[in-house]
Amino acid sequence: MIGAIPINPGNTFLCRLSLGLPLYLGMVNIYAIAFLSLIRYIVITKPNRSQHLSNKKSILMIYILNWIIPLSFSLPQTIGFWARFPYYSKTGLCGPAIKLSFGPSYILFFIYFYCFGLSIPFQAIMFSYWHIYKEFTRNRRRIRDARVQFSVATTEDTRIDSMIEVNCPKKPIDKPVSKSTINKNMEKKLAKTLLIIIIIEVFSFIPMAIVNLIESISIETSLIYQNYSLPAFVCSFISGVCNP
Repeated sequence: MIGAIPINPGNTFLCRLSLGLPLYLGMVNIYAIAFLSLIRYIVITKPNRSQHLSNKKSILMIYILNWIIPLSFSLPQTIGFWARFPYYSKTGLCGPAIKLSFGPSYILFFIYFYCFGLSIPFQAIMFSYWHIYKEFTRNRRRIRDARVQFSVATTEDTRIDSMIEVNCPKKPIDKPVSKSTINKNMEKKLAKTLLIIIIIEVFSFIPMAIVNLIESISIETSLIYQNYSLPAFVCSFISGVCNP
């Protein structure tokens, strides 16, 4: 409300569009992160299959799906075809179509939204990065085992070099940092980076999920949704910014 005049006089198309458009862009962001995570998972853990993702047809298909699937979470509600965004006269604004008390169509949309809009993309992100981390740890063990085998295989060469140094002493020089030390530091940094990504992915979506859950069980639009829906929505974009 601006003074005594509602921002929107009723449940008009512009009122629903003012909610549907940001929702659509937010879902595009979520699916983009999910698709990128799955692509990274395939490229890193299944490199033999990653060649199918590099052709133009696959790239175009992923691009289209990333922009088409999110339409199902906002376009029917904006048009009014399915679970139309409700209008609240007290605020003069339209609210999300997740009110369980509004009938079967809203209950169905609530289930659809949380399954395909939040749960499945979020699980895809977590699944991808968890298996990327596991692949990373497996490769680290392989490298460590290879170093041990190489060390055993070169023991005799090292003994001979030591004998030569005793008979023909050289001028001592500063010992450079070994490659193994550098690799260990890089491995630690990569492990920390992956862990930070997973934590950020989890916590960036929790506020939006909580706000929408509270809104779904309240009869009227809740003060929590009015005050915190926008910050929670913006918080979900942090995962995209921090996702390398």
